[in-house]
Amino acid sequence: MSAEAGSRKRACSAIDGNETLDDGTPRRPSDLSTGSNVLFRFVNEGDNSMTNKLKVTTLEDEQQSPNIGLSASYLALENETHADQKEIRETMKVGKGTGIAYPRHVKNYYEFMVTDQAARKSLDSQWTIIPPFPITAGTVALFLKHETTRFKKNSDGQLIPGSRVSFESIKQCITALENWRLTHEFDYRNNPDALRPLRQDNRIRTYEKNARESESKRIADAQLAKAYGSPL
Repeated sequence: MSAEAGSRKRACSAIDGNETLDDGTPRRPSDLSTGSNVLFRFVNEGDNSMTNKLKVTTLEDEQQSPNIGLSASYLALENETHADQKEIRETMKVGKGTGIAYPRHVKNYYEFMVTDQAARKSLDSQWTIIPPFPITAGTVALFLKHETTRFKKNSDGQLIPGSRVSFESIKQCITALENWRLTHEFDYRNNPDALRPLRQDNRIRTYEKNARESESKRIADAQLAKAYGSPL
């Protein structure tokens, strides 16, 4: 093993093994507790992907190359400013009146994913559970299949047979999940799926378009049911 490889291996060993990839690369800076001699920096691998990758180095390495210290400062600045934007976005939601609605949609999505994945695992022991976060177009498409076909709930939380969720609710649901994805995309910057806006995906657009085009029929059905005494 070269001296450089040995130094890098020592740096990786200073990190909790559960939070690193097989090659020792940290999963996310926010998950790491650094030792006094461990530093992190972003470098471009030259693969034309324009994707910065997190590298681990030691204090000894930095002493040999001042640019590494500058990179570590840039990373600290990135973490600080992204934390600031999260706070600002939370404040903006309150100002727009979505401070209650958005978290409700995210909560519903989270609970659905946990239940869905547990059910899949019970049916197939080889199934690997997909976590709710990061939010991606794939997990949201799965959730929208549920949302666009489930019954509405009344003020007591009871399902109303024969009813359907409105287009405005579906639209707000997508927007709420996109808001969460955008707010947290820096946390998952090494996951391409987590960086893609939801409405750029054809599955998401299809569910939203279908809900919009079906809205007039949904309203007509609800009015007809109301005329016959059913509270749709």
